[in-house]
Amino acid sequence: MRIDNKGFIASGILYTLLLLFLVLIISLISMFSSRKLILDRLKDNILNSTYKKYNNGEIVYFNPTTGFKCSLEDYNKNVDASGNVIASKTGTKEGCMKWYVFNDNAKEANVNLILDHNTTSFVEWISRDDYINEGGSSTEYGNNKGYVTVSNKLQTDTEQWIDGLAPRLIKADEVAKITLNVNWKSSLTTSKNFYFDSKKNEQSSTCNGENNTNCKYGWLYDNTLNCKKYGCNNEVNDTNGYWTTSRDISSTDKAWVVNNDSSLNSYSVSINNKYGVRPVISIEKSKIYEKEEIE
Repeated sequence: MRIDNKGFIASGILYTLLLLFLVLIISLISMFSSRKLILDRLKDNILNSTYKKYNNGEIVYFNPTTGFKCSLEDYNKNVDASGNVIASKTGTKEGCMKWYVFNDNAKEANVNLILDHNTTSFVEWISRDDYINEGGSSTEYGNNKGYVTVSNKLQTDTEQWIDGLAPRLIKADEVAKITLNVNWKSSLTTSKNFYFDSKKNEQSSTCNGENNTNCKYGWLYDNTLNCKKYGCNNEVNDTNGYWTTSRDISSTDKAWVVNNDSSLNSYSVSINNKYGVRPVISIEKSKIYEKEEIE
């Protein structure tokens, strides 16, 4: 029987091509499996990554006009023409200033900071003129058009700050979270005024005008009128507290404020001689933590 050499050659080529094809398929499967493992690991690392967790009321020195962390020494160099330290004085808007951390989460790469003083002493939550400009009428003037006036003042106060800080006002619900008042919600008409330490509409026996031995949240109303008797660090004589973004839905003309007596209270949106602007910012933790804190 005659053997066809061409047949052997063709079979050999086909066999070789089949082997190469199988090797290619196996290689591709291996490569995709490896990529999947890498992607899964990256996903796990992202989901399970943690950052330094800051405590409520922890102090951070930060300069919003440069975008850099600063020090207590820098804070003490923020002075007026007479050499007086003004870093925590009502109305100070620039330079190295003191901030307090609030509601931090180890899963978050950013941290919330609230300034330790008001950049504006007092302003309406919304003025009558702004209410009308927003489509309301003079006779309906109330809290249903938002915190326009205080928001505009916030923007003016922070116009020299670097981009990306997104200055805002604190929400009443954030204050409730800070003070562990878990049942308080601004969306409920049943939510009423409360004192931070008692979480009720009556002062704690250890945080009131007579006894301040256990006031836990003095940093929240720092640099307000006569606040030392309620446990704050420093007091001033030109502001009673500051506005939140939240309106009191049980009223047509009130909004929530952080008050100098360690309370969350609601006042008329038209009041223009007591409550002011206290900015909140959110910054990357990498901007403020020290190297040794993450080793």
